[in-house]
Amino acid sequence: MPAEDTGSLQTLLLPRPAFPSYKETLDGAAEKTQALVLGADLSAPLEAVRSTLTKISAWQQPDSPPPPPLPRSVSAPRGVAPAPKQLTSRVVILSFTNRGALNWLWHLDRAIGRARFPTTLRMYVVGDETRQALVSSGLIPAECIRDGSVGTTLDASHSSKGFHYDSPGFNKLAAQRPRIILHAIKELERTAAEAVVYCDVDAVWKRDALPALERLAPTHDIAGSRDDYLVCTGFVMFRTRSADVISFLSEWEEKLSTGSKVNQYVFNELLKAQARKLSIQRLPHEQFPSGLEYFHKRRTHNATALVIHANYFQGQAAKRGKLKEAGLWQDVPHASQA
Repeated sequence: MPAEDTGSLQTLLLPRPAFPSYKETLDGAAEKTQALVLGADLSAPLEAVRSTLTKISAWQQPDSPPPPPLPRSVSAPRGVAPAPKQLTSRVVILSFTNRGALNWLWHLDRAIGRARFPTTLRMYVVGDETRQALVSSGLIPAECIRDGSVGTTLDASHSSKGFHYDSPGFNKLAAQRPRIILHAIKELERTAAEAVVYCDVDAVWKRDALPALERLAPTHDIAGSRDDYLVCTGFVMFRTRSADVISFLSEWEEKLSTGSKVNQYVFNELLKAQARKLSIQRLPHEQFPSGLEYFHKRRTHNATALVIHANYFQGQAAKRGKLKEAGLWQDVPHASQA
């Protein structure tokens, strides 16, 4: 497609096979199966234009039957990008659980609305029971659910049992994070998604955080919430179109492959080692506070918090108890009421 320099402006001629002129259409020079938009000569009488377009099946009266579909062999013309496989938001939320995360989904629904889940959420789960519980709840469409055992083998205990922090079982599940993020980035490569945000199920969405995350997505390779002096791996965003991010995630996955190391410490060691290659940003704690900041240091005002992560507390009972005390957690209503 030739470009012409006209002083301070640069013009670009659209490809003729995809965007033929009205004259090319009339003369038969345009290949109808490749044309996306047919130009019409509005200086001609309207009825004459409609008649011509009707003859080449490019115009229909309201009561006309639909035109026959194009042959399957027809593809987009050269130079015209194919349509994306699926529609997604600019930032897609990823989460991972080995048990029914109904409470977390209920709060996410209240923050962003479940109608947006198909374009904004990918839920990775371990075990058929977890999958069935999520689908039966009516809180999440089946199309949002993915197999959380990507790249490894998880036994029955990983699908139902809770594990203490830094235990072998906990570390093996936590080692799935880079695999899940890499899997999602690969799946989303032909979509509008500019970033994915990995979110633990103990990080409660109080309000819609997607607009704030979307503002950061184009400018930083990695943006994570704070966990004291570390970047927290339980709420962290990655650009989807960065070779440096893919390299970082692959190295993180490799270092966690034994299942014996704490994923967050390995993650932060890698961040320091690759700080010159990556654009790294800490998310503002006023909007994305850790449990320590929100419940103890009180740096964050209640009115500004978007997502509150209960990562300061250990054990699901302690986390949920503290969130309930602050009015941030509710037991899941019946699915029909949710």
